[in-house]
Amino acid sequence: MSEEVLSLAVEGVSKSFALPRKHPFAPKLRVSAVADVNLNVRAGETVAIVGESGCGKSTLGRLVTGLSEPDTGHVKIGGVDRALTASSGKRDHLREVQLVFQDPLASLSPRRTVAQTLMEPLRNFDLCGSDVGRRRRVSELLEKVRIPASAGSRFPHEFSGGQRQRIAIARALATSPSLIVCDEAVAALDVSVKAQIINLLMDLQEAESISLLFISHDLPIVQHLADSVSVMYLGRIVESGSRDDVFLDPKHPYTQALLAASPMLQVGRRARATLTGEIPSPTDVPRGCAFSGRCPAAVSRCFVERPQLSRLGETHREVACHLVG
Repeated sequence: MSEEVLSLAVEGVSKSFALPRKHPFAPKLRVSAVADVNLNVRAGETVAIVGESGCGKSTLGRLVTGLSEPDTGHVKIGGVDRALTASSGKRDHLREVQLVFQDPLASLSPRRTVAQTLMEPLRNFDLCGSDVGRRRRVSELLEKVRIPASAGSRFPHEFSGGQRQRIAIARALATSPSLIVCDEAVAALDVSVKAQIINLLMDLQEAESISLLFISHDLPIVQHLADSVSVMYLGRIVESGSRDDVFLDPKHPYTQALLAASPMLQVGRRARATLTGEIPSPTDVPRGCAFSGRCPAAVSRCFVERPQLSRLGETHREVACHLVG
């Protein structure tokens, strides 16, 4: 895959956090949130990150947007490594990557009108030349997300949840980014409103030629929206591939269990996988495969040797499992 056509390239990125000590003489503990993750997003593509709560999806999203710095590895936007550039390069990175949060009411300032909220990134990045041009751009942004331009004088609490999320999407579009990270962007919405927001994102992606990194627990929505899917478990990607490959023919035992647990998926009848044991503590990840203690197919090798994410044949499918390949 040529790097020139990549909107995002995550190369060997890891991130850990120090845990507070319970008492002064307790040992220092660190939790590994993201471990050696590689991820590519092509221009105009939607890549979904799925997995259980606590697997590192949101931390990966924060690393991509620049809200957190990786301990190791590189995040490249349009082939440019933000960590190796000057402050102006970081500014360009922040303009090129925008984030849509889960809770739009919490992410929008209650003291600012919608127009003031949308005007802020335009001023911060000195876009549209003048306030007249910026006001015109604000009206265009509201129309893009199907909200009347006259609503710009209202405050966030005067809108419904779905309307607030449309405003948050408009704010993300303000800088004309190449990549938008959607972190559970529809999780707090009603089912009918979810469908409207997803259709809006798909329309905007086609019209604006934007790439999406879509972080979600909602597998049916991922199946509808995504082009490619990466499955995370305890900070690592254990399987990745095209949407149809992952949903119709999951290879990793964890992916199989994850899909089987969602009764709404349109993938035909699949026997429900029964997992035993508890999710390992992220402060004490097992020596071998992190999933070995819950995997019904684990063999002795799985408990002593960590499987590497390996490509299957000549395809773009990758799986980290000793029993696959």
